[in-house]
Amino acid sequence: MAISRIRTGKKQGKYRVRIQPIDEETSKVVSIPSQVATTRLEATQLERKMWNDYYQGKYSPKSEVEFAKALSKYCEQENTAGRWNKVTYSTWSYTCRLVDSYFGKTKLRDVNENMVRAFARNYISTHKNAGVSRHSTIDKQLQHLRSYFGLLQEEGIVVVNPVPKNALKKFFRMMNFLFHLRSMFFQMKKLKE
Repeated sequence: MAISRIRTGKKQGKYRVRIQPIDEETSKVVSIPSQVATTRLEATQLERKMWNDYYQGKYSPKSEVEFAKALSKYCEQENTAGRWNKVTYSTWSYTCRLVDSYFGKTKLRDVNENMVRAFARNYISTHKNAGVSRHSTIDKQLQHLRSYFGLLQEEGIVVVNPVPKNALKKFFRMMNFLFHLRSMFFQMKKLKE
């Protein structure tokens, strides 16, 4: 059984939760650190969560890479392979710089939809002239991240893509779109005068 009661020490009376999955390729036990829960019910829930995390690839060595470094490495590989032109490379490089400054040392396995939402909202709030619309800078960045995580999904590193389809509609309210359109209208009106 993967749940055992701790009999001695400062965590006496709590429950230790441990899972030992076997790697299909090497037939060896995957090393996953045990965790502690206060009640038996919490321990069974934690065990289920740990198994789910394992099946989603959270304990894969490839998912332990820092997100910003992995994205930068991917950009450099695509550029040196000659698959991108200069404009594509520069827009992806800008996305890499933004991801590096926002996500820092966050691992690939820890990136989720809420973090990507916070990243998008942070970009809009910190960049004065940024707006929420199709073909805007934030839309391109979210498209870049969605396609990158799509590649990771194909490789089996990530199970769920943290960037949803139509991310702008999911991350922002319609009011944000209208506000951007209204500000563009006033800018056009000033140019005409």
